[in-house]
This record gives sequence, C-alpha cells and structure tokens, in this order.
Amino acid sequence: MKKPFQVNEAERRASVSESVLDKHVPADLGHLMRREAELLFTQILSDFERTEYNLKIGGFDPCVAVGVAHHCAVGLRGKDSVLVRFFAHLACDVVGQSVDLQECLNYARSSLKSDEKDKLLRRVYDWATFLLNAFFAPFKAQGEKYFFTPPNFEPVEGYSDHGTIRLLANLRQRCLERDHQRCIVTRRFNLSLGNEMMRRDRQPRDMEGNLLTSNGNRFGNLQVAHIMPHSMNKMEPGEKILRKEKRSLRDVLNMFDPGVLTQLEGSDIDHPRNAISLSLEMHALFGELLLSFEPAGTWSNTEQTYNVIKYTQLLPDEIPEQITLYRDSPVSMPSRRLLELHAACARMCHLCGAAGYVDKLRENFESRMVKADGTSKLDDMVMARLAGMQVSARLAR
Repeated sequence: MKKPFQVNEAERRASVSESVLDKHVPADLGHLMRREAELLFTQILSDFERTEYNLKIGGFDPCVAVGVAHHCAVGLRGKDSVLVRFFAHLACDVVGQSVDLQECLNYARSSLKSDEKDKLLRRVYDWATFLLNAFFAPFKAQGEKYFFTPPNFEPVEGYSDHGTIRLLANLRQRCLERDHQRCIVTRRFNLSLGNEMMRRDRQPRDMEGNLLTSNGNRFGNLQVAHIMPHSMNKMEPGEKILRKEKRSLRDVLNMFDPGVLTQLEGSDIDHPRNAISLSLEMHALFGELLLSFEPAGTWSNTEQTYNVIKYTQLLPDEIPEQITLYRDSPVSMPSRRLLELHAACARMCHLCGAAGYVDKLRENFESRMVKADGTSKLDDMVMARLAGMQVSARLAR
C-alpha cells in the first residue's frame, strides 16, 4: 500500500484537484439531477469507507471530510457546487473545460462496476487530502494568526505596509463605534476607552447612555477580528500575485459558497462587513475555530440574531447561547453570509478531525524546530506548507 503524502505524487494529484475548481459548472442542478448525484455520492462514500484508501491521518478522517464538505456547504448552490466538482475530479480523464455532470455521473457509475473501481476510490482519497492541504489546514492556521519568524530573517528593503496599517486602524475605529465599544459576545466594554473617559469625566456614560460605573458593567481589552482571514488576501514582500496556496484557499471558499469572493476582493477584506468586535479571549477562540456564529431566527437590515456555537468546554460562563446585533450607525453590519460561511468551515474542520490534525501538526512543527541535526528538514518544510506558514530557505542549516 502506498503511503500518503509522498511529495511528488501528492503534488501531481493536487494539481488535478485544483484544475476542477477553474472549470465552468452549472449554476443550478435541478431536483432530479441533484438527487441522482447525491445517491451516487452516498454509494461511492459507502464503498470508499470500507477500503484501504480510507487512511486516517492524525485524526483526520478522509471519508468524513468528503461527506461534510458537501453536507456543510452553504445552501443548495454550495452543495451543488461541491457535488459537481467532486464528480469532475473523479472523471478528470473525460472532463473538458465545461463540466457535463451527467457524463461525470455515468463515468463514476460505470467505474464502480468495472476494473476501474480501485482507481475511482483512490481519487476519492485524493480529493479528501486536497481539501485538507488546500483548505482545512491553511484556513485554520491563518485564522489563528500563527506566524513564525524564521532565524536570520531579513526584511525586504523598501517594503512598506503603511497602507494596510491605515486600513486596519480605520477598520478598528469604525467597528468599535458600530458595536458600541463592546465585545459582541461577552458585552464587555472597551477598557482603554473606559479609562480615558474616566479621566475626562467623573461620571462617564457608555454609548447607550448608561453610567460606566453602574453595577454589572464589565470591561476588557477589545480587538477587531476579521471573519474571513485578512492574510488570505495579503501578498508577501516582492510578490506581484497571490501565492498558489492562497489562491487555492480562496477557490475552495468560493466552491462552498459560490460568489462569496465578490465580498472579499482586494481591500474589501478590510471592510466592516468582514469584521466583528471581540474581547482578546473571544478573538483567540474565534480564530482557532472554537467559537462561531450561525444565523438564527430574527434577520433584517437593522437586527441579526445568531446562535453561538462552541467547540470547547473551557469557556467563560458569560458566553450566551445567542447574540443579537443591532444597526443604529451608518457603519455596515457584519455580513450574515460571511459569518455563516465561517461557521460552516468551523463545523467541517471539527467533524472530520482537521482541526485537531492542524493542532498536532503545529505542535510537531514547533518541537522539531529546536533540533539542530538537520535530519527532519524536508518534513518540516512540508508541514509548514500545509499549515500556511512561511519558512526561510535557510531553515535548520
């Protein structure tokens, strides 16, 4: 049996998976075609689950990953998009630039009943590992804002990030104003602003007109968190286009929710609709995909209600089951669409074990970095690439 992640072979198979993201697909499958595709999808996963190709990698379950990618995609369009690309990947030998789903379904169905079944099921594994490498791992790693500065790091001469810094400072100011200087989860008030207000006024009042010193008022250090990671749009010094890994991440996001990238192009990634005010602790949990917000109940242009989804029991008591956001300022509200997509991605990562896999990957990476004998350089580089980290070419020389 072949071991997973043999580098050259993995790269070749990943390129096949990436190619299906660029193909033209139908916008709506229709009820009958969707039903046919879903039934065949279920049959293929059932067969795959019992084969030697369903190799679990550090807690990551490939069969579950393929299933939840479809199940958790946003709306019928997202689910259709995943189905079409999954079958286009299986039928990559016969697919042109425009995907004929019926042709792909016929190919998969006939392969299941022939000597090609083994090859078809191996491609299911390839699709799962593509999702892990191209999306689950980098999405979680970038959301955590985990940055590693390599030894002997030298900044590029003439590089400036001042424009981005100004955008982020403006984003922080507008979002805190919109959210009344409070964490949207814990309702803690901005501690630094509170202290400043106390210096100016002996009885300062919050944005709703209540005394800051009233009983029950709580304070905390606030940050403005991106819903979709800021770094997925960021080019590194000297780059003129986004790296391949970031383009793949964006393409998979767009597969899960077709058209969502229109809200995230260029500097739109730093628009208030892609940001929420959180306390330091809530920001960390949100970035680690341990906290997400699923749309629920009330929805209007001025009021949004979300269920608070928690993936850990180690949480403060003050986290509610639901939160409601109100719009009473000209600043755009957080995008319901982006919060729903973030919640869907978090659910996928936890259900298939990708979240735990990335945590183990990072721990292993950090422990190996202290070695000086150079015996694990290749493994370190592969792990770093999977987690979306930047590692110097001079690493561990």
